[in-house]
Amino acid sequence: FSKKGGTTSPDVDLSEISGLEKTNVRRTRQRIANIANDIYQKRKSYFTNTTKDFYGFKISSSFKNILGNPQSDTKTGKVSFKAGSKYQSHMLKVLPLIYTDSYYQDSGLLGEFIQNVEYSIRAGDSQFNLLKFDLEFLISIQNNKNNRYMDIINSNSYQIGVLLGSLAKNFAGKDSPIKSFEKNYVGNLTRRIGTITDFRKLKNDIEQKLIMHEKTKYDNVRLTSYTLSEKIKEFQGAYDKEEAAFGFFESYFKPLPKKKEVGTEE
Repeated sequence: FSKKGGTTSPDVDLSEISGLEKTNVRRTRQRIANIANDIYQKRKSYFTNTTKDFYGFKISSSFKNILGNPQSDTKTGKVSFKAGSKYQSHMLKVLPLIYTDSYYQDSGLLGEFIQNVEYSIRAGDSQFNLLKFDLEFLISIQNNKNNRYMDIINSNSYQIGVLLGSLAKNFAGKDSPIKSFEKNYVGNLTRRIGTITDFRKLKNDIEQKLIMHEKTKYDNVRLTSYTLSEKIKEFQGAYDKEEAAFGFFESYFKPLPKKKEVGTEE
């Protein structure tokens, strides 16, 4: 059932699921709650440089973050995601599947996730490190024996993306010698790595920039560049630009480890 909202009230969408037993619903809810808690703890340990208390995971909010329409506040520059028709129609489709334990795949989630991440990067307020946990939550609640999330991060495309992101991280942050790098390159990443040939071209481009800005004097940069070249040469299977982008963002936006406090000797 759908009810159109007014000027001050949102649209309301209700989905009727028949033939459910209360015990099955309770079991499904508990399973989802357990997964939500596991990923909440994982996210909490990921952000070592903050004491911020993050929101808990809910199906509705995680879908909104992945499928919602991204928008940037003109005053603060903060990016948020607003529920739209795509989010609403998707919720109506998947909720019956979730609560009847028939939610096996949702192939469009990764692509939508990447699009919203890229928007946030171009807007100057990257949301990758938050949205990736929403994506993991939604994939993890699917009724598969093997977690599709692990399939993604173990893929060859993801792995070469991680290495390229590590190279590109040399141009991350406010102190980057290339001020436009993040918005022009990282914020439009999937446009630049559509095929494995495109991926190789971007790798060569980044390596030229590393040479130009004298970054190749570092051993870790040279080793990463060599390892990536070998991985591309040995690449097997189908290349997926979204998995590659996911891997790139993972290493590029990985928070720096918390600095250890130096004690004073008495």
